[in-house]
Amino acid sequence: MAPRLLPLRPRLAAAALIPIALLWTTGNVSADSEQLSSANYDSLIGSKEFAFVNFYADWCRFSQMLKPMWDEMAKQIKDAYPDRVLIGKVDCDRESGLAQKFNVNKYPTMKLVRNGRIVRKEYRGQRSVEALVNFVRDQMKDPMERVETLKDVMDKATKRSIVGYYISEESESFGVFKQVASELRDHCKFFAGFGQPFEPHRLAGQDTIIFKDTGLDDVVYTNEVGSEERF
Repeated sequence: MAPRLLPLRPRLAAAALIPIALLWTTGNVSADSEQLSSANYDSLIGSKEFAFVNFYADWCRFSQMLKPMWDEMAKQIKDAYPDRVLIGKVDCDRESGLAQKFNVNKYPTMKLVRNGRIVRKEYRGQRSVEALVNFVRDQMKDPMERVETLKDVMDKATKRSIVGYYISEESESFGVFKQVASELRDHCKFFAGFGQPFEPHRLAGQDTIIFKDTGLDDVVYTNEVGSEERF
């Protein structure tokens, strides 16, 4: 008697195809978010102006829900800012040292890094591709406003403002000012004026920084304004 050929049940057929499908997709997906570890964290983070890092755990349901949105956001941001932004992720089970270093105790935790330094503020906004992309775009906007006249300063630099008067944008101390403005954008407003219109306000002809706040006397720095520690 010839052997009977039994039809493969749909559920069993699907189960048989899952490993094949997983192998195919794993081999064809390109990672737009960088997998960070203790071995590469400093070098990768330090190479970019801004980094957005997802600290996750595979067993966490919310981490799993975020994963496809994070990867799609990473792709869009990589296309928009290929040289300035790094979108990263840290597996906190594998990299418990990094999780402890940055006080991560819930998942997912999304941290911001500017110029290699972790920012106190964490992302607590909506978890959607659009919201994540818009958040990064907002973070990449210039945090400093250039002013043309002293009247601009008086009108705009009010509560918790830092104003820099520079000979030119090529000034070395202005480079430090821009970096600090990027890191402290959530705490102060930053303004910068250049050249002849502000010459009377550059004390002793030096680049000058003024901290202004409502109800307080202005605090003026002239010496060593090129040193970041002055801030």
